[in-house]
Amino acid sequence: MEWRARVDLVDALRAGLAGQALRELIVSLEGVDYLNSAGIGAIFSLRQYLSQAGAKMVVCGANPTIARLLNTVNLPQLIPVVGDVAAARELLEHDRADRQT
Repeated sequence: MEWRARVDLVDALRAGLAGQALRELIVSLEGVDYLNSAGIGAIFSLRQYLSQAGAKMVVCGANPTIARLLNTVNLPQLIPVVGDVAAARELLEHDRADRQT
Protein backbone atom coordinates (compact mmCIF):
# COMPACT_ATOMS: atom_id res chain seq x y z
CA MET A 1 0.00 0.00 0.00
CA GLU A 2 1.38 3.37 -0.95
CA TRP A 3 1.06 6.31 1.42
CA ARG A 4 -1.49 8.08 -0.79
CA ALA A 5 -3.58 4.91 -0.90
CA ARG A 6 -3.47 4.82 2.91
CA VAL A 7 -4.81 8.35 3.11
CA ASP A 8 -7.52 7.52 0.56
CA LEU A 9 -8.49 4.37 2.47
CA VAL A 10 -8.71 6.11 5.83
CA ASP A 11 -10.66 9.02 4.31
CA ALA A 12 -13.07 6.60 2.61
CA LEU A 13 -13.61 4.69 5.85
CA ARG A 14 -14.24 7.90 7.76
CA ALA A 15 -16.71 9.09 5.13
CA GLY A 16 -18.46 5.73 5.11
CA LEU A 17 -18.68 5.70 8.89
CA ALA A 18 -19.81 9.32 9.24
CA GLY A 19 -23.12 9.44 11.05
CA GLN A 20 -23.01 5.71 11.81
CA ALA A 21 -23.42 4.45 15.35
CA LEU A 22 -20.46 2.12 14.96
CA ARG A 23 -19.48 0.51 18.25
CA GLU A 24 -17.18 -2.30 17.08
CA LEU A 25 -14.98 -3.11 14.10
CA ILE A 26 -13.07 -6.26 13.20
CA VAL A 27 -10.16 -5.77 10.79
CA SER A 28 -9.33 -9.13 9.25
CA LEU A 29 -5.88 -9.53 7.73
CA GLU A 30 -6.66 -13.01 6.43
CA GLY A 31 -5.22 -13.32 2.95
CA VAL A 32 -2.89 -10.35 3.42
CA ASP A 33 0.63 -11.45 2.50
CA TYR A 34 2.40 -8.11 2.80
CA LEU A 35 1.92 -5.09 5.04
CA ASN A 36 4.17 -2.05 4.83
CA SER A 37 4.34 1.13 6.89
CA ALA A 38 1.44 2.69 4.99
CA GLY A 39 -0.80 -0.25 5.87
CA ILE A 40 0.27 -0.13 9.49
CA GLY A 41 -0.36 3.61 9.45
CA ALA A 42 -3.86 2.99 8.13
CA ILE A 43 -4.57 0.61 11.01
CA PHE A 44 -3.26 3.13 13.56
CA SER A 45 -5.25 5.98 11.95
CA LEU A 46 -8.42 3.92 11.94
CA ARG A 47 -7.85 2.98 15.57
CA GLN A 48 -7.46 6.65 16.52
CA TYR A 49 -10.63 7.61 14.66
CA LEU A 50 -12.65 4.78 16.22
CA SER A 51 -11.25 5.45 19.68
CA GLN A 52 -12.37 9.09 19.47
CA ALA A 53 -15.84 7.82 18.50
CA GLY A 54 -15.87 5.44 21.47
CA ALA A 55 -15.77 2.33 19.27
CA LYS A 56 -13.75 -0.85 19.84
CA MET A 57 -11.47 -2.38 17.21
CA VAL A 58 -9.92 -5.85 16.95
CA VAL A 59 -7.36 -7.02 14.37
CA CYS A 60 -7.33 -10.69 13.43
CA GLY A 61 -6.08 -13.24 10.94
CA ALA A 62 -2.50 -12.06 10.53
CA ASN A 63 -0.10 -14.64 9.13
CA PRO A 64 3.04 -15.33 11.23
CA THR A 65 5.17 -12.79 9.34
CA ILE A 66 2.64 -10.00 9.69
CA ALA A 67 1.95 -10.97 13.32
CA ARG A 68 5.66 -10.50 14.09
CA LEU A 69 5.57 -7.11 12.36
CA LEU A 70 2.52 -6.06 14.38
CA ASN A 71 4.31 -7.10 17.57
CA THR A 72 7.42 -5.18 16.50
CA VAL A 73 5.43 -1.95 16.20
CA ASN A 74 3.63 -2.73 19.50
CA LEU A 75 0.19 -2.79 17.89
CA PRO A 76 -1.13 -5.35 20.43
CA GLN A 77 -0.45 -2.80 23.19
CA LEU A 78 -3.13 -0.55 21.62
CA ILE A 79 -5.44 -2.88 19.73
CA PRO A 80 -6.32 -6.47 20.53
CA VAL A 81 -4.81 -8.86 17.95
CA VAL A 82 -6.32 -12.35 17.80
CA GLY A 83 -6.06 -15.39 15.56
CA ASP A 84 -9.29 -15.28 13.58
CA VAL A 85 -12.69 -13.64 13.14
CA ALA A 86 -14.36 -16.05 15.58
CA ALA A 87 -11.89 -15.09 18.31
CA ALA A 88 -12.41 -11.40 17.51
CA ARG A 89 -16.19 -11.76 17.82
CA GLU A 90 -15.81 -13.63 21.09
CA LEU A 91 -13.53 -10.91 22.48
CA LEU A 92 -15.99 -8.17 21.50
CA GLU A 93 -18.94 -10.11 22.95
CA HIS A 94 -17.04 -10.55 26.21
CA ASP A 95 -16.20 -6.84 26.25
CA ARG A 96 -19.87 -5.99 25.62
CA ALA A 97 -20.95 -8.24 28.49
CA ASP A 98 -18.38 -6.61 30.82
CA ARG A 99 -19.71 -3.15 29.97
CA GLN A 100 -23.28 -4.21 30.76
CA THR A 101 -22.44 -5.47 34.24
